[in-house]
Amino acid sequence: MTAEPQCFGDLEKVFPQGEDGLRHVPEDCLACSVKVQCLRSAMNTYQGLKLQEEKVLSSQGSGFMDRVYLWSKKKELERREDEKRKKGQSDKERPLADLAGILFHPVNYFKHIYNRPMLENFALGMLWGGIGTMLGLFWQGLLEQKGLLQYPIPFATGTKEGSLIMLFVFVVPILIAAEILISTMIWSLSLLLVGGLKKEWGRVFQVVCHTQAAHLTGIIPVIGPWIGMFWKIIIQVIGIKNSMGISYGRTILAMILPFFLLLGILVALVAITSGLILSGLV
Repeated sequence: MTAEPQCFGDLEKVFPQGEDGLRHVPEDCLACSVKVQCLRSAMNTYQGLKLQEEKVLSSQGSGFMDRVYLWSKKKELERREDEKRKKGQSDKERPLADLAGILFHPVNYFKHIYNRPMLENFALGMLWGGIGTMLGLFWQGLLEQKGLLQYPIPFATGTKEGSLIMLFVFVVPILIAAEILISTMIWSLSLLLVGGLKKEWGRVFQVVCHTQAAHLTGIIPVIGPWIGMFWKIIIQVIGIKNSMGISYGRTILAMILPFFLLLGILVALVAITSGLILSGLV
């Protein structure tokens, strides 16, 4: 019996994605005596099942029966993926593994992330975003109380500590929810305009929710929230790029497009206002 090599069943090694965006079997694998069994094993892993599901989602049936077949195939793959997760073959169900993947290995995390229910994504986003924001506000309030910070929290001056805590408990979740929904809407519209919305908008919502984990850098006093803000932008770009299967150039274009549109609107308003004022003076 031939011994299995260390790369046996590893999808990223035996069937990696090339520079052309397509997956190929490496030349070294062609001479392997167990290449057929290896590829079958790789396609039966969680990542392999996910790859098959993406292929089904990108397929378009020409008739009613084709669409029924694709739908049934998609449901079968989703069932098998769920079985893999329940058996513990995917660690993405564990919150700590999620955090490590999002914050330190975002490329690999978002490349292999499975499509979770929207409510679960929203709950994770609210949890991580809320805790991180509250941590940042805690440090800011503490340092201000000790006289080490000269930039007070808005509306905090003259407010009792108990009332301030209750205010944050109610206000912070509303702000995080608003950020998630508005960011998802802006990303989706921008991707649509640049031709980058290759998959359902729920994938954008998932990326926005999961990248709220960057707020947890608020545990670092003073500079933590700033680090989290910039890191969230970076991992959102990585997440959108890998979730949509588009280039970094198109992803960055989708990110900056709203700023240029807003700038254009502001310039137009200033020009119109100036014209009306000058007309009135004349």
